[in-house]
Amino acid sequence: MYHIIVNPASRSGRGHKIWKEQVEPALRRGNVPYHPYFSEKPGDVSRMAAEIARSADTPSIHMIVLGGDGTMNEVLQGLPDTSQVILGYIPTGSSNDLARGMHIPTAPREALDLILHTGRPGSMDLGTVTYPDGSIRHFCVSCGIGYDAAVCEEVLHSRMKKVLNRLGLGKLTYLGVALKLLFTAKPIPGRLTLDGKTSIDIGNMLFTCCMIHRFEGGGFMFAPDADPTDGILDLCSV
Repeated sequence: MYHIIVNPASRSGRGHKIWKEQVEPALRRGNVPYHPYFSEKPGDVSRMAAEIARSADTPSIHMIVLGGDGTMNEVLQGLPDTSQVILGYIPTGSSNDLARGMHIPTAPREALDLILHTGRPGSMDLGTVTYPDGSIRHFCVSCGIGYDAAVCEEVLHSRMKKVLNRLGLGKLTYLGVALKLLFTAKPIPGRLTLDGKTSIDIGNMLFTCCMIHRFEGGGFMFAPDADPTDGILDLCSV
C-alpha cells in the first residue's frame, strides 16, 4: 500500500490536475494499491504524515509525496522516525532542488515509474536544526540564515511566483527576488562554530547556508561538492 500525500496547490494549483490526469490513472492501470491524502491549508501535510506513521501496522511505510521541496520538508516534520519510511517523491514545485540533487525526473509519470520499479530504495542524509527552546526541525535540501533565507521567505509570499509558475518559469522568481534583496541586505558580524570546537569569526556575513545537496533556490549551485549520502553538511558562507 502506498500512502500518497498530494499538495493540490503545488505548481500554482496544477498539483491536483497532475494527480487526476497523470498519476492516479497510471496507478490504476498498474493495479497499484494506494490511498491519497490532500492538503488544504498550512500544517496539513505534517499532520497527515504523522497520522500515517501512527496508524501504520507494518514495519516499513511506503509513502509518496506529490509537491515541491517545501511539501517534502513538511512531511519530514511530521515523521517521528524517518527510518520506518520508504519515501518516494513526485516533484511538482517551482524550484525542485531535491529532485535535481537526487536525479529524479520532473515529469510526473517518469517519477512515479522510478518509485514503483527501481527495486531497491537508496538512503539520503537529513539535517536537523535545534532551536534555543529545544525544538527541532529537519531539512532535506538546505538550511540558511541571512540573505538566502530572506530570499526564500519573500519568494514564499511572492505574487510574481504564482504568475511565473503558470508560465513554467517559477524558478526565475528566486533570481528576481535575489537581485532585489542584494541591494538592501545588510551584512552583520557572525561566528561559525564547527563541530562544537573550532570557531571562525566573519566580519561582514551576508549569509551562511548548510547544504545537503548542491543546489538551492531553484538551481543555484552553492555547494558544488555536496553529496546527499556522505553524512556531511557542506557549508557556504559569504
